[in-house]
Amino acid sequence: LYLKRGLGKKCLVFIWKDRTAYLRHVCALGRPDLAMSGGYAVSAVDRIPHQLYLYNSDRLFGTVIPHELGHLVLEVSLNPSRRYRIPLWLHEGFAQCQEEKSFAPVAEELRVKAEEQDLLPLRELTGYKQYPASPEKRKLFYQQSEGLVRFLLAEQTSPGEFFYLAKKIVFWAEELETAIRTKYNKKFPNLNRLEELWIQYLQHYSEEEE
Repeated sequence: LYLKRGLGKKCLVFIWKDRTAYLRHVCALGRPDLAMSGGYAVSAVDRIPHQLYLYNSDRLFGTVIPHELGHLVLEVSLNPSRRYRIPLWLHEGFAQCQEEKSFAPVAEELRVKAEEQDLLPLRELTGYKQYPASPEKRKLFYQQSEGLVRFLLAEQTSPGEFFYLAKKIVFWAEELETAIRTKYNKKFPNLNRLEELWIQYLQHYSEEEE
């Protein structure tokens, strides 16, 4: 990501003994939307340090903690004042990329969806401000967001290009289509071309790239 800011020295981590205890916590917060997650992160404000809220599971160390730290890193890098909105696809796509897993099986699923013309159009994917309601669409949203972030990282033409693109999207509230036109050697003049090249990337993706 080519970070300009560190996370700081402290991060408080709260781990509930199981999912049931964690669900009681999020319900007490009045945040039932967090019930679908393995945890959540809160970035530092004033003198309150960063915080991670998690529950014990087999996925904790390889999946959940890296994912939530990914959210935290993005907030610290792009939104330290917490005044801006990081698009949902960028937040979840970047966090998904931090998990200890192979992307190859996901790329294969997306290839099949592309052949069946069942992918979410990039304009729809990048326009979400809330998570899709249906489980099928939500899964596809996470998968495609990760695929798009991986593609943009892989296609960088100079160090930190993805970070500078993300800054344009967050600080200047530019849509992806507008922000990317002057980046990446101008090879993505519009969202249609970006989508076309992204699908080609998925079609040729293999574990050798990991």
